[in-house]
Amino acid sequence: MAGRESIMVFAVSFLLFAILTNTGYVENDLSRIATIESLVERHTFVIDDASAQPKVDKVALGGHYYSDKPPILSIIGAVPYLLLSNIGISLREHTALAYRLITLSVVGFSTALLAVVFNRALKAEGLARGQSLFLTAVLLTATPIFNYSVTYNSHTVAAFLLFAGYLLTAGHAGKKTAFLAGLSTGLCAAVEMPVGLIFLAAYAAIMIVLRRGFKDVLIFSAAAALPLTAHAILNIHLLGDLRPAVMHPEYWGYPGSEFYGENSGWFGATHSPGRIEYLLNALFGVQGFLSTTPVLAFGALVFIRNLTDTRRENAARLIMAAASVLTAAFYLLFTSSYGGNAHSFRYLIPLVPLLVFASADLLKEEKTRKLHTLLIFAAFYSFFMAQITKAAFYQTGAPWVNYSQNSFIAASLVSAALAAYVLASAHAALRKTILPGMSYNRGLHNTEQ
Repeated sequence: MAGRESIMVFAVSFLLFAILTNTGYVENDLSRIATIESLVERHTFVIDDASAQPKVDKVALGGHYYSDKPPILSIIGAVPYLLLSNIGISLREHTALAYRLITLSVVGFSTALLAVVFNRALKAEGLARGQSLFLTAVLLTATPIFNYSVTYNSHTVAAFLLFAGYLLTAGHAGKKTAFLAGLSTGLCAAVEMPVGLIFLAAYAAIMIVLRRGFKDVLIFSAAAALPLTAHAILNIHLLGDLRPAVMHPEYWGYPGSEFYGENSGWFGATHSPGRIEYLLNALFGVQGFLSTTPVLAFGALVFIRNLTDTRRENAARLIMAAASVLTAAFYLLFTSSYGGNAHSFRYLIPLVPLLVFASADLLKEEKTRKLHTLLIFAAFYSFFMAQITKAAFYQTGAPWVNYSQNSFIAASLVSAALAAYVLASAHAALRKTILPGMSYNRGLHNTEQ
């Protein structure tokens, strides 16, 4: 039964993104796509002769242009493109089809796998089938995971790798588990370095606190070193040292560059608000992490609670919550661009599965049942915000959007109204279908374990 349900979850998720994946690239993913094309067709990282030239997200070095993004995800994307090119499908001649299939093969596939492991992890936590499927649907359709799984980007891939790493680290001990945990987290660090490195240290700490043994920690570290070593070798080959391209502002000094001087790197300033204003806007503004997806606030509440629980049995959750706070602090303190024109504060997307997973604690506790109706409302509001973003900006390539304050307020009001209507008119159906065996007065709390 569990295997059949996992196949169903994967199939539905993959089909969803097969239908919705963008049919063309935008500037944010173009330099990666150009690299994929160059690797397969010209066997080089140089993107000078790519069929579509990115205007941003590229660096000039040695008289040639390269993508400024970490190379590992482009190498992964070159695998499906190699297969496509062998059957005559090229980015130059079949742009929409090739882009869609590459994105689906890497990003959509990883999100479908995330849905499977997420649903299984919720059931292992003691949630009923209806509850686990409900939260899995929330993750897939009501969070930034939805809008970013339709474009070739690193955020959702990193989210899958980070969540898989947590489950493997905090799960059963064993050499194979330690190896897979290290490989997954190391690959996450190679794809999105700041969050990956923070969680590498956190997961190693979890293994030590849980007394996994020196050999398991050593295997974890060695496995994590594999993708990081590959990344380091490529970085030295392409850029001359270990620093990522975002820490080489001098390489953006080419004619027409939009990323040069004060606008370059993680530490640049595309906008210049005060730090408090930036933090508030990043979380609660027109593209705020919590204003666009308030359902994530419930997981944040659980994170805060876990940070105050020092019992040994809560050690893994405490360390994971602390690593999440450190990750959020890094991006809130050391970025200034809000991630550009994009849905949500996209730098925090790798944390989304961990936040939704943490909110499952609220569903299991009788004392939090008053929050259950609010959680459902927030889930529907977040769902409608995600869908409106995808629908309104479909032609321009969601999630790369530019909400004005007025359009954001309008989308928020429509989402709130639709969420209230659904909640008011369908609470009986929720009792019978999504949350079987539960009374409305008992909220989402399930007594049937």
